Amino acid sequence: MTSTEPFPPRTSRETKFIINLLWTSLIIVGYNVIVFIGYFLNPPLYDFWYALAVALGLTIPAIILTIVGTKMQRKKKVAEEEASTLYRKLFNVAGGVVMAIICWIFGPWIVFFVMIGLLYAYGLHEIVLCKLDTPIWFSDALAALGRQAKEKEVFWQPISALVSFVIIIFIPSLLFQFLGTPQFWAPVVIIFIISTIVWGIGDSLAYYVGTRYGNHKIPWNKQKSVEGSLAMAIIGILIALIFLSAPIFNLFGLTTPLVTGGWYVILAILAGFFGAFIESLKLPLDDNFTTPTFTAVFLSVVLFLLSYSF
Repeated sequence: MTSTEPFPPRTSRETKFIINLLWTSLIIVGYNVIVFIGYFLNPPLYDFWYALAVALGLTIPAIILTIVGTKMQRKKKVAEEEASTLYRKLFNVAGGVVMAIICWIFGPWIVFFVMIGLLYAYGLHEIVLCKLDTPIWFSDALAALGRQAKEKEVFWQPISALVSFVIIIFIPSLLFQFLGTPQFWAPVVIIFIISTIVWGIGDSLAYYVGTRYGNHKIPWNKQKSVEGSLAMAIIGILIALIFLSAPIFNLFGLTTPLVTGGWYVILAILAGFFGAFIESLKLPLDDNFTTPTFTAVFLSVVLFLLSYSF
């Protein structure tokens, strides 16, 4: 007896595979379209096939990250919150450094579109995962890399960080390109690196010192300690001193740094304490957004004014 149905019904496993494939494809394709627009609009990269190859090439790390993250998540389904926070912070710092390298090679406006593409990809993933209750192939990788929200709750920290990355690329690029700085992307890369490392490493160090040695609470925020904020300020000053120095500017092709002499030391000290002060405030916004964004805006405006004056 033959079946009246032209095709056998799909199993739940086949249906789940198709849904995962569709959503994953939509995320990857959408990301590459946004990134490709950035490459196409950037003057040095008008060649269509070169731009397409580079845009698609950036998908390879995402695939590797997914495979590695999935294996990690299978080994360890539940992570301690502190360890998960460390994974996320280290991943953010590593991602920021990678974006800085891409900015150095291809220019800041390309990174601007890359960040928008990542914001689209992660935002859509959170909607699909939390609102539609549909895990996709990236979900295990993101969980292994420090996703600390419940399955049906949007994890806002990476979204805040990506929005911050978009801003700390956009504002200095706009200012220094307007100023007509030769190789204007050099100060953009430096500001991006300082803001990312101060936020990632400085914030983690402040948390570590504050939880173990923080005996004196900050008057305007009892959840933060003086010891933790001082630790973040010190690491911020050291990072700024390194990346605002003349050898770093020479490394990026600028024969003359934007600030010299005592100004660069003063700016490094101000940047370190400013970042620590912002992190210590009890703001309604997430510190994954406030700390890197305000630090980058502060450095951009001060460097712009000093460069314009001198």
